[in-house]
Order: sequence, then C-alpha cells, then structure tokens
Amino acid sequence: MPPSSSPGDREALLRELADAIPQIVWMAGPDGDLTYVNARGAEYAGRPSGELNGQAWVEAIHPDDLPAAFAAREEAVRSGAPREFEFRLRRADGTYRWHVSRQAPKLAADGTVTAGFGTRPDIHDLKQAQQALNDTDARLREAQRVARLGSWSWEPATDRVWWSGALFELFGVPPTVTPTFEGFVTLLHPDDRPRAIARVEAMRAGADEFADDLRIVRADGTLTWLHSRARATRDVDGTLRVVDGTDQDITDRKHTESALQASEQRYRRLMDVLPTAVMVQDGARVVYCNPAFIRLVGAASADDVKARPLFDWVHPDDQALARARLA
Repeated sequence: MPPSSSPGDREALLRELADAIPQIVWMAGPDGDLTYVNARGAEYAGRPSGELNGQAWVEAIHPDDLPAAFAAREEAVRSGAPREFEFRLRRADGTYRWHVSRQAPKLAADGTVTAGFGTRPDIHDLKQAQQALNDTDARLREAQRVARLGSWSWEPATDRVWWSGALFELFGVPPTVTPTFEGFVTLLHPDDRPRAIARVEAMRAGADEFADDLRIVRADGTLTWLHSRARATRDVDGTLRVVDGTDQDITDRKHTESALQASEQRYRRLMDVLPTAVMVQDGARVVYCNPAFIRLVGAASADDVKARPLFDWVHPDDQALARARLA
C-alpha cells in the first residue's frame, strides 16, 4: 500500500479485500451490535450490508447455540484474548448452517473492549462429512463388537501397532495400553507364541498373507481362541510397508468342534463294541463299517470293505432283493 494513500483510500482498499474473502467478515461495537459486514455476510443474510449495521449478531444464531456464544463473548471481553467457537447461523432462506467464529476484541489503552471483529467460515459441509464419518465409524465399531472381531495394523519400519477398540475388548486389555507386537505375543498361549513370531518373519521374508488359529490368555486366566488373518502391502520395490489384519473370537466354534469330536469318539467306541453289524453306505459304496460287519462278511479290514462295491458282499441270489430294498 503506497505511503501517500489517504485514510479513505486505505479504508476502501481494506473493504475491497474483505469483500473478496469467501467467508463472513464482521465488526461490532462493545455491545455486540454490528458496525460492518462484508459482501459475503450480506449475501448470506440476504440483505444489503448497510441494513445489517446496528443488528445484534446473536439474532441470527440458533437458540441452542446462544449460551456458548454468550459465554465466548464474555470470556473475550474479560480476558481481552481472541476466542473461537462453533455455532449455527441462520441463512436468508431460514436454514441454519454451521460456522466457526474466530473473534478478537479491540482494546483501549486502559484495557477495556471498544469493539470486536472477526471471521465466520462456513463449516457446515465439513461438519456433515465428519458426522457421516463418525456414524460410519460407530456402525463399524458396533459390527465388530457384535461379530467379536477386531482389526489391527502394523508398520514394520516404525514398529507402530494399531488396534481397534473391539480388539482391546477381545484381548481384555484396557484401551489406555499402548499396543505393541511384543504385547500381543505376551497375551498368547506359550505354545502359540513361536508360530506368531514365525508369521512375522515370513512376512518380512516375502509372504503376503496368512490365516491361523491362536489362543489368547486373558487376565482372568480364560482362553480365547482367535482366527487371525493378515495381508501385507508392499512398495513397488517389494519393501514391506504395512500389514493389516483381523482377529475374530472363535472360542464358541472351537468348543463346539471339541464337543463334536468327543461325541464322534464316543459313537465310534460304541460301534466298535456293538455285536450287531453296522455299515454306512453312499450309493453303492460303503463309507463306514464296524468290526462286527467286517467279521460278518469275512473281510480282512474296513479298508477291504470300502474298496469294493456294496453288492459284492451280497450273495448273487439276494442282490435283486437288496437292490430293490435300497431303491
């Protein structure tokens, strides 16, 4: 700005600069009434800038946001320091949009506030995007909680480890704990630790993914079975950049499988001592037979029975009846 410019020229230039700013710029007296609003503010209010002078700036603020607005203004007057707060401001069409007010007081020599000025950027779209992101994040957290599934990532270069909230819950670890690979290994059952360490070394050596079942020993001593999956992301030169994965609680499934195996073992022991010949067929093939059946047909073993068609063990005179019964 040339030194010879008059005060009027400088004020006109400043107003032009303020009008070029794509956000609301304002000034107000010590009572809070507006003394200046730039072109963007006038456009937002749907009224010429001059008509806004003398209007109390709080008139256009959403009623629910007034307490915070008054508190921010009083704090600025009390402290003489700039303040910043978010609020909803009514537009010319009657709708409210979120803004952030960055305001600063103008002080006299004795420290009293003689005016206030500031900007009000429109952050409505940003707030909506943030809310949508928060909603999505909340749904993801709830889905992980219901599925008993947590996610994690590991950066080999920095050794930084991140766990989702569901994973802390799954491990029985408070969220204040800083996650580390060593911490994860400590939680594992001693018999599973070598496998977890070997997986990491395999990733470093070039493996791109893995899936395995591991056991976590929680603080109360209970065992939690996890199905752990991971996939590596590498740079163009093959350097391991990050490993992302999930851990899902499969304890109930493991217990069910264990109970089923125990039931099958009991069933097989019963079949082995049963004096009645028992066999299970699939079409014309025998897929299971107990020792009594092997003895009945005079076979050498169960494999001998399974290796031949079922009707080979039936007398030729009785095959037509057996086939009809089977049909």
